[in-house]
Amino acid sequence: MTTTTTSSGRGLRRWLPLGVGAVLTIACAAFIVRVLMDDWDQVSDLVGNASWAWLALALACAAVGMSIIALTWADALAVMGGRMRRGQALAWYYVGEIAKYLPGSIWAMVGRGEIARRRGVPAPQAYPSVFLSLIGLYLAAALSAAVLLPFDLAHSRDAGPALALLLLVPLGLAGLHPKVIRTVIEFAERVSKRSIPIRVPAWRASVLLVLRYVPAWVGIALATWCVALALPDVDAPLLRLSLATVLSWTAGFVTPSPGGAGVREAVFVAVSGLSSGPAVAVAVTARIIFVIVDVAGALIGAPFTGRRPRPADSVGSPASGPSPIVADEEG
Repeated sequence: MTTTTTSSGRGLRRWLPLGVGAVLTIACAAFIVRVLMDDWDQVSDLVGNASWAWLALALACAAVGMSIIALTWADALAVMGGRMRRGQALAWYYVGEIAKYLPGSIWAMVGRGEIARRRGVPAPQAYPSVFLSLIGLYLAAALSAAVLLPFDLAHSRDAGPALALLLLVPLGLAGLHPKVIRTVIEFAERVSKRSIPIRVPAWRASVLLVLRYVPAWVGIALATWCVALALPDVDAPLLRLSLATVLSWTAGFVTPSPGGAGVREAVFVAVSGLSSGPAVAVAVTARIIFVIVDVAGALIGAPFTGRRPRPADSVGSPASGPSPIVADEEG
């Protein structure tokens, strides 16, 4: 009886996030579809008459932003005591990130972490580095919102969602403190009854990592803004669209929706300040732009991911890593 109950509990914990993700995805997708149907003439006219020059610039900005995320993963691994070349980080990131389109945000971490582990990075460094990179990325999003918000408040009083995101900055930075991390690891060791050999990075190193992700959000926000500029007769305020981009991406990440599908677009439409038709046109077109970048990056990176590292390129050698970030167990 106990075994059956335990198995049922494990099954519930395993499938509940997927179920919640499916419900959220369907609900948000239904919202977007309804808006598309209501404003189809306007949306189709906007997209059909979009400027290819601005869309090309949006694609370039998206590629830069996503590649910064990929390259900074090498710094996250350095914080955890590992090494990889920038080129390895770029290829492994894009190939591993395809897994984010599966239900549940965990798959992005599993995809990248497993690729790194199979290419020679020890598991206690590979998986935590991906987790740390995601935390750093979205803390950088909150920090970017904190910088943009005062300027946006001069033009708009509707800043509730952005203010809520700002709470992530002190909470997240506090959560990166070595004492907090050690407490979490010790609790996990007691629960699992086994040692967890994860390096605890210095707080300064973790904070510097967060700052290194800020330029990625500049690229992502500019890509979305360029999409808005590509559409004829659409008012495209840079500050508001940048905040909407950060908020929508964060909402898409924290929900177990595949790649934030539906959730990201629904949040963007709600907070962008644009009317429903142009907002949906920008959100959907931007999504297509970023999917193109993800797929192209994975196709280009796949041949390099499958190669065995040469002795000179071996993962973990002092010469193979990025400029090191000092990381130790001292706070």
